[in-house]
Parts: sequence; C-alpha cells; structure tokens
Amino acid sequence: MKRMVSAQKSAVFFAVAALCLLVFAPSSGASEKPRKCYFLEDCEAAAEAALETGDDAARIEYLSQAAEFAKGERAAELRAKLAEAHLFRGLAGGADAMQSYSKAVELNPDMALAWRSRGWLLLRSGSLDAAIEDFNRAVELEPDDAEARGARGLALLKKGRLASAATDFDRAAKIDPGAAAFYNRGLARSDMADYAAAVVDFDRAVAIGGPNPHFLLERAVAQLNRGFANRAMEDLRVALAADPVNLQAGYYFVAALVYAGERAAAEDAMRRFFGKGFAIDAPEYDYFRLELSGLRIILNEVKLMGGLPEPKNLAASAAAANEKGRVDTAAAYYSAYLFISPENAAAAYNLAACLEMTGERRKAIQYYYRYLYLAPGAADRAEVLDAILKLSE
Repeated sequence: MKRMVSAQKSAVFFAVAALCLLVFAPSSGASEKPRKCYFLEDCEAAAEAALETGDDAARIEYLSQAAEFAKGERAAELRAKLAEAHLFRGLAGGADAMQSYSKAVELNPDMALAWRSRGWLLLRSGSLDAAIEDFNRAVELEPDDAEARGARGLALLKKGRLASAATDFDRAAKIDPGAAAFYNRGLARSDMADYAAAVVDFDRAVAIGGPNPHFLLERAVAQLNRGFANRAMEDLRVALAADPVNLQAGYYFVAALVYAGERAAAEDAMRRFFGKGFAIDAPEYDYFRLELSGLRIILNEVKLMGGLPEPKNLAASAAAANEKGRVDTAAAYYSAYLFISPENAAAAYNLAACLEMTGERRKAIQYYYRYLYLAPGAADRAEVLDAILKLSE
C-alpha cells in the first residue's frame, strides 16, 4: 500500500473538435424500396440521388451494392462512404460503420481516412489502445493530418500519457492552429500542473473560438489552481450564464469563493447550486465523479453542522477509511479536503496515492503533479516523478 503523510502539513480533439463523422437523426421522408443495380456507375448514381433526397436507407443499400462491384482502392473508398452513411442513420449505425471501415482498411491499408475514422469510433467506445493503434497508422500515412494527431492526443490524454498527448496537440496546433488544438494542449498542460502555460493555451482558444463555456471553464480551473480565484470567478460567471445547471462550473465557482476566503458566500452558493441534490453517475461527469463525491461529503457536513467542515476532520475521516481498506472513500474525503484547503500538498499526495491504488491512472498523475506544484522542494520529488513515469507507461 502506498505510504500516507499527514494532511496537516499544509473540463473536442475534445467535444469542440467535431468528429469528422457527424451523426444525424434518421430522415423522416418516405423511403422507396431500393432496386437492384447491375453496374458500378449505376449504383453510385443511385446512392448520390438518395443522398440528395435524404433517404439514408436507400443510400446504404446502393453503396453496399457498389462496394460489391468495385475492386481495390475504389472498393475501399466506397466502404468508407458506406460507413459514413451508417453513421448518418444515428448511433444505431455505429456497429455497421465499424464493420465498413474495417473492410475499407482491409481492402486498402494505405487509406488514412479509414484508419482515422475507425479510430474515432474506437475512441468513442472507450477502446483506447485500439484507437491509438489506428491513429498511429493514420499519422504514419499522413504525418500532417492535424485531426489524426489531435485525436491520438485525446486517446493518450485519457490513458494518462500526458507528455505524449501534449506533443501531439502541439504538432496539431502547428499544422492547423485552431481553437480545439490549443484547448486540448491546455488540458494536457493543466493536468501536468503547468497552469500558466495552460492559461495561455486557453486564452488562444478563446481568442480563436470565442467564449465557449468549455474553454472558459478549463481556463477558470487553471487560474484557480494558480491561486487567482477572482479571475476564475469571472470566467465561471460567463460559463454559468450559458449553462446554469453545469455541475462542474458550479463546483468550481463555489471552490473559488472558498479559495477567496468568502466562506459565507460559498455556503450560500453551495446551497443554491446543489441543495436539491445531484446525480454523480451522469455520463457527462464521468471524469468528474471523484470531485462530486467529495462535494457530497461537504454538503452533508453543511446540512448537519450548518457550515463548511474543518479540514482536520476531513483528513481524519480519510485516514480512517484508508486504514479500513476503503480507498475509494478515502479518496473522496481527500478530494473534499482539497476543496476546502486547495493548497495542502499532503492532501494532494494522499489523494494521488489513493487514485494510484484504485487504478485511476490519469487522475493519479494529475494529483501527483499537483503535489509537486505545491511542494516544489519536496524531498520525495524523484520518487514521485518515478511514480508518474510508471503510471504513464
């Protein structure tokens, strides 16, 4: 078990980077029964006509027939179009699209588009290693494909390989300096506790893409981690105006008030945002579940005691849970501790150690970096960097 130390020692490319394959609802128009084609050109013309009329089912049938007629690279191209057509049907077409892209790369292993597109599907399904392999092939075929590099960066980021992700995002930004590339690089830098550089990237994302709530939220988090609570609140107010029920934005707004020493205002905002409860298992908050678990602990304390809990009590509860082998519970308490006392290096370390034990690699790396940021002269710096390296493998 990882050692623990006394805690008393002191939010593309991400969602904004739209997938190359857009998903639409099925067409509501009437569909004619597709006819049998006898020539490749006939099938392709019929597929194009079906596209014009919005008849997705007919387009899929004609492209399927065309793909059977075609050979070699042309067959691969048609399989890729067929995969796209399946995706236009909606989420139900994902499995068929995967099959079509797989057939496309089998027919033409040098078709970068098919590798990249299948990689996106794998990434969305959570198959990170397989997605990275497909993106590797796409980048090998087209080294200057910014989308493939950005997509691989996202997969690497989810794996906790932050430095490699940042390298991909950096290359993507040089090839195509769009808002998504800078936003994604900012995410990687923020995870590595390079908050000042992350803010610069988020600034560029905002300058290019406008005040997107995602950009503002992540810039606020980086500012808050630097200790600039007022700057964080400025961005969070705009983000909350755009999405008043965003739990993550509400969480950090309350955290900024706590950081600024406005405890009464923080308690009032907490009741306003979270007084009616919230569901921590919502898919959109999957990566934010730890923080919401810590917040639930704090909310219970506010309801029972009438105010924010004392950090020392949270630390004691975390230590007791860890001794009983309830590592998930201990992590939630350490998260709550950092919400109340965000500059406590020991709490950041202990949280990272808990996350390492539970296999939350990216989160563990994030909080180990946070620990080193808060304790730059830590005697165990080399040991912690070694732990980060092993978690990144």
